[in-house]
Amino acid sequence: MVLAFFGLIALAATVPAAENELKAMKVDKGPAIDGKPDKVWNKVRPIKMELIEGKDGFNVTTSVKALYTDTDLYLLFRWKDATESINRVYEFDGSQWVKREGNEDRLGILWDVNGNIKEFKTKGCAILCHEDGKYMKTNAPGERGDVWHWKAQRSNPVGYADDQLLTDIKKTKGHEETGRVSDKKTGGSYSKNWDKEAKLPKFSFKDNTKSGPILLKAETATFSKDATFKKGTILPREVLAKPVGSRGDIEAKGIWKKGTWTLEMKRALNTGHDDDVRFDLSKAYYFGMSIFDNGDAKEHAIAKETAYKLIFK
Repeated sequence: MVLAFFGLIALAATVPAAENELKAMKVDKGPAIDGKPDKVWNKVRPIKMELIEGKDGFNVTTSVKALYTDTDLYLLFRWKDATESINRVYEFDGSQWVKREGNEDRLGILWDVNGNIKEFKTKGCAILCHEDGKYMKTNAPGERGDVWHWKAQRSNPVGYADDQLLTDIKKTKGHEETGRVSDKKTGGSYSKNWDKEAKLPKFSFKDNTKSGPILLKAETATFSKDATFKKGTILPREVLAKPVGSRGDIEAKGIWKKGTWTLEMKRALNTGHDDDVRFDLSKAYYFGMSIFDNGDAKEHAIAKETAYKLIFK
């Protein structure tokens, strides 16, 4: 079985050239990144991306628009999703804390950093896929992919998408082997909310009567030794903060409403970081895309042939 990047929903079969071009329009001032599209988005037409997953027949059509200013690139995505998934939580069952089944909605973009990932233009993410038992990576030294990884629960509440790098070098993240790692940071980002020794979450809300899936680092409190918990209490598996440094380069905010996600992203054309794609307005940039519906790394997809192309008008 061929598996796509992220274990993701992959690009559909070969797309005619005109249909795979995402044309970014120049504007004087970009929109606010709040998941509530400003009128400036009406200046540009969307393209449709057909995405299909190999597991459980999940298909999704994503609408994508692009704008840019002298300094920044803006992207707008819309796709149907029957449920808002923010299910990375622990629940107290009356006697112990258990990990509830489920995950979160996610969207990922993979850019060819230097235009040197072999065959990426024609085959897209398919040439980065991995067989069962192998890990996700590029195929040669010097091939690098810039990954923008938005997560509905772990990054969205604090307004960013994880900035990551894909190389041919194997890393181990828990039980997973991968060539994908997060960009450098000097602080922030989400962290695990679990105390192995005590067998309970490390942090709760300052207001100990609260229960829910989103906990910001600024709102945390540790448990007292005599803490008691009501059955059904929910606490998230991660504590959230926005990263400082290259990992936090991408501003992003999504809103789920009536079965549709609306997601806005913003990133500097040139971040000044060597682990990021640097956009030159005279060039085209190829990318692949993925979407998860309540998915985790175990849910792999079938990649089809082609990459999409960003053009600055």
